[in-house]
Amino acid sequence: MKKKICVLLMAALCMAGCGTTGELQNVGTEETDLNYSNDLYWSKCEGVSGTVISDRYTYQGNRITADIELTAPDQVVFFAGTAERMQGPGSEELSYQFIPEEGRIVEYSNKHGYVGLEQNDVTIKTFSWTDSGTFSTHDGNYSYIDNCLVTEKRSDDYNLNRFTEKLDFSFGTSEEALEEVLMTLSGYGMQLGDNYTVDTYYLSHEIMAEEENHEGMDGMDHPEEYRDWTSEDDLYLFYIHQTYCGLEDYHGGGDIIFRVEDSTAPITVFYGAEGIVRIEYGLLYQYDMSDEVVELLPFEEAIQPVIERYENTVSDHQTEIISAELYCDMSGIYSDQKRKLIPAWAIGILEHYEGYDVTSEIRINAETGMIMK
Repeated sequence: MKKKICVLLMAALCMAGCGTTGELQNVGTEETDLNYSNDLYWSKCEGVSGTVISDRYTYQGNRITADIELTAPDQVVFFAGTAERMQGPGSEELSYQFIPEEGRIVEYSNKHGYVGLEQNDVTIKTFSWTDSGTFSTHDGNYSYIDNCLVTEKRSDDYNLNRFTEKLDFSFGTSEEALEEVLMTLSGYGMQLGDNYTVDTYYLSHEIMAEEENHEGMDGMDHPEEYRDWTSEDDLYLFYIHQTYCGLEDYHGGGDIIFRVEDSTAPITVFYGAEGIVRIEYGLLYQYDMSDEVVELLPFEEAIQPVIERYENTVSDHQTEIISAELYCDMSGIYSDQKRKLIPAWAIGILEHYEGYDVTSEIRINAETGMIMK
């Protein structure tokens, strides 16, 4: 079984992940006033029998097949709970941490703010934010990142898996960099408590040079745009996820469908020789956990709606189930601006048509077996 988080009857969360993604860590230490913490979760787990998760799932049908490891803990105790959106730190005031006063260009439109810094009529830095406090930063000196990384797993050019080997760069270790990142975000007002994980990727300049791509809209390569790479270009990439009952939270706020993969984490940080060079800070939630235990269906039962959907299709194409990951989702508005937390399976689908393939993701409520999205 692929385990991204080891969850039941342990003294603490493991410090290194077991899956095929980057290094997985739980390193939260800051004091908060949140209504949920890993310590509280562990105390509630004592004496509670969890749902046992199978290691593998196999199925051989007429139109759909599966032979996969399940990405989930061995056992899960999931307590019913709710989530409420927290106000993020993004604001014009925070923008001064990234862009100096001289040369700033400030714009506002439709609950969004934008600050740019120009040099010789070229925008070299930006900071944008929303009224909910989400924000993102961009430094033009590090635009090369976008020409080297393809983070969406559904893409044929996906390459994030090339950057999983642990490395220590000349400017410091990943642990030192992460410590500075967490201290900086905490200083901005981020509240995560101890319920989060960090997936780390090691963007070495050697591999980025191999992955660099400057193919234009015209389909032509542009060799003049390729970079002369040095160790100064090395970067750590941190994806920070909230967790609830030991499961990473890919809720997307209940309104947006986020793929269940590292790159959809609510917080993304790139860290290099000059420190933090890019931040994407999305929606965070405050959790409230009850004493009610949610019983999960065995995976073999929960997957049945997906099996039936493809076995009963009128098309004669073949379909594979290629992955299944247990995660935390949430409903739309539940009551008083709170959302109900839901254990769910993200099912990776690969459909084989004549001459081409299509990948997609189906989400199943792990308690009811109903298809969600």
